[in-house]
Amino acid sequence: MGRPKGRRNEDYGASRDDLLQRVEAELLAPRGARLSFRALARAADVTPPTLRHYFGTHDGLILAVLERLRASWSAELRALARCEGPPEESLAEVIAVLCRAWGERLGAAHELGLRLGPQLSPRFLEEILEPWLQAVEARVAGHMAAGALRRGDVRHATLSFVGPVVFALVHQTALGGARSRPLDLDRFAEDHLRAFLAAHAP
Repeated sequence: MGRPKGRRNEDYGASRDDLLQRVEAELLAPRGARLSFRALARAADVTPPTLRHYFGTHDGLILAVLERLRASWSAELRALARCEGPPEESLAEVIAVLCRAWGERLGAAHELGLRLGPQLSPRFLEEILEPWLQAVEARVAGHMAAGALRRGDVRHATLSFVGPVVFALVHQTALGGARSRPLDLDRFAEDHLRAFLAAHAP
């Protein structure tokens, strides 16, 4: 008996995930945002019609990769949102997690996001940047609620905490600062955390 019209193959999801995994590596490479649909199909070792069958358009493919990245970080983001221990230890952990994730795929994802056009940039914000920011916001809010940090605008405090770290990472990685003007990220993180805690002491 044939498959009912409109019903997908049982291995549709697995095939789609396999294609996403192969395409993701290409999109997160420095030239990824400039690759054509045909080039991405070639990287995935399939024809453009096959890629179109699963994702529709070039934008649909990029969006699927962004969604896959967010899903892959779900457990990490939940852990990042939990507020446990004193802020000096808790927020040092946040910086360590950000730096590790940045060196894996988060940095490359941000480089991709900055190269996307106006149609996809809001989706990058929704799928990648905001989930990480909101996870840190939740942790900062927890410390404020516990009286360990001065109460104030949680979003402003979080941006002032995360912003310099991300800027330093962009400087050292995407812009090549590690070669032209190296920065001791560990020392920077210690100094930045000390200044943040002093500025937001209760």
